[in-house]
Amino acid sequence: MVEYLKGTPHPLPEVVSAPSGKDASLAVVDPGFERGEVFLRDEEKQIQRLVWDEPSDAAASRRSLPPGRYDLVGYRIVQKQGDDTWHISVSGKSIRSLNLKADRENKLRIKETIRIAKRLGKKRVGMAVWGEDKAGLSIYKNGKRIPMSYRTLDESGATLDAGPMEYG
Repeated sequence: MVEYLKGTPHPLPEVVSAPSGKDASLAVVDPGFERGEVFLRDEEKQIQRLVWDEPSDAAASRRSLPPGRYDLVGYRIVQKQGDDTWHISVSGKSIRSLNLKADRENKLRIKETIRIAKRLGKKRVGMAVWGEDKAGLSIYKNGKRIPMSYRTLDESGATLDAGPMEYG
């Protein structure tokens, strides 16, 4: 692994962060959210990163890519609540396949579902936090992952053990 990391520099994904112009040969992407980013893997296995930094009108929120099949491999959705900034980050091998068509608005329709499941073993307690299609998900508040906690109870409901739990 160390040799791999010391090897050839790994290419960063292309970033598409500006509104697209009118080009009928391109597929227009509408994220369905105001702030965030999505990571799409194209048919050549290259990652395309589409970014929406600030809420804007429909025309300014459009991003364009060449038409074709893409796999959604990650996304980050950002929301402001008072002075706090919350975001969820989701990643997976292939969350969903998309077929982006030219000269049309292609809506991503990110599913904002968060699923939490317990994992109990004889000596370990764990949890899984998932987004769409069981993709790994982490929740952040003001740039820090929010903690999850656990409690182990006895038959009468008294707490035997409690504490923070890692996830994501």
